[in-house]
Amino acid sequence: MMKFKLITFSFLIAISLFFISSASAQLIITEVLPNPQTGEDEFVEIHNSGSETINLEGWQLDDILTGGRNPKSLSGAINPNQYLAVYFSISTFNNDEDEVNLLDTSGQVINNISYQNPTRGFSYSLINNEWVWTENPTPNQANQITQTDMDQEVQLEESPNNTQESQQTIQTTATEEPDQFNGIYLNEALPNPTGSDSTLEFIELYNSNGYSVELGDWQLDDGAGGSHPYTIPKQTIIPPLNYLVFYAEDTKIALNNNGDEIRLFIPSNQLADSIIYQDKALEGIAFAKT
Repeated sequence: MMKFKLITFSFLIAISLFFISSASAQLIITEVLPNPQTGEDEFVEIHNSGSETINLEGWQLDDILTGGRNPKSLSGAINPNQYLAVYFSISTFNNDEDEVNLLDTSGQVINNISYQNPTRGFSYSLINNEWVWTENPTPNQANQITQTDMDQEVQLEESPNNTQESQQTIQTTATEEPDQFNGIYLNEALPNPTGSDSTLEFIELYNSNGYSVELGDWQLDDGAGGSHPYTIPKQTIIPPLNYLVFYAEDTKIALNNNGDEIRLFIPSNQLADSIIYQDKALEGIAFAKT
């Protein structure tokens, strides 16, 4: 009898995990207002595309996972085919570029988007499986595109240097096979922060690809004989054309203020990128790739 109970319990766990996974697949981000008009709040809209109500307790919305703002916890439930706008009374998303992540109860990223250079009052909206900027935000309802929006899209297609056209290019190349090596760079380092070196020093990576890259088991160090290498945790994602910051509080890498080397290795221990700075690190001044 005990054996039967254990098997049944395991079966119920498997069934529960299946439903959690199914619910995760049904929730998506459909609209973001990162740069609202004066007096209005930022919002992120999520949509339940499934046929079952999903309990949102324990879910979170966040910007950059490492070094961003504090995540916002969700509550309540979202019904089938419902759109739900989550408002942020404190400014959370950057007005130059940022990302939005939807995390389930286990902290796993279920859906994420990135954007660049939002126009004040325009929302970034998912319409017909494409992300476009729209002048009329539509929180809590299906997104709509106006004639003005369509005219702007035509202008973007005719302007090869427009950053919003580049954003569309990101979407169309997101299914390409990641190189997992080329295109990930050391971008910035702060060896001498204003405050505690052991917590506020940081190393920043940049993903120049048009697709996300999983950095699990990549390593950072400050040269041979320096600090113990830091292994990046599994499931650490760097979105396309985006940045990821690693602070000394987590890496335990101590950068010298009078010159040092920083190295990035892929999991096979092959060197992906390295930088050497020889100048004295001034307080609060970062070394950055330009």
